[in-house]
Amino acid sequence: MFMFAVFCDFKCHSADNMYYKVLANRVRYFKEEGGVQNMCKILEDMRNEVARETAKRVARETAITTTIENFREIDMDENEIEERVMNKFNLSREKTKEYMLGKSA
Repeated sequence: MFMFAVFCDFKCHSADNMYYKVLANRVRYFKEEGGVQNMCKILEDMRNEVARETAKRVARETAITTTIENFREIDMDENEIEERVMNKFNLSREKTKEYMLGKSA
């Protein structure tokens, strides 16, 4: 009976027709009492956080690749570039090598 009632509640278009009051109250909140605005705000905050993190990651990767390019332009030894980039950006040797080979992103 429980599963059937819950299934029926999920098919209801109105919270007033739902069997379980706790579920009905939450549906009412999200559909009728401002829950939509709260969910929109939460989703917008999440989207903005992802955008900030992505921008930081891209800026860091750009700085790393630009540093490698600049060192190469002044004909710095590849081993010296590797050491300097590794230290400057706190990277592992493997990750530094990936950047130097152009395989990291």
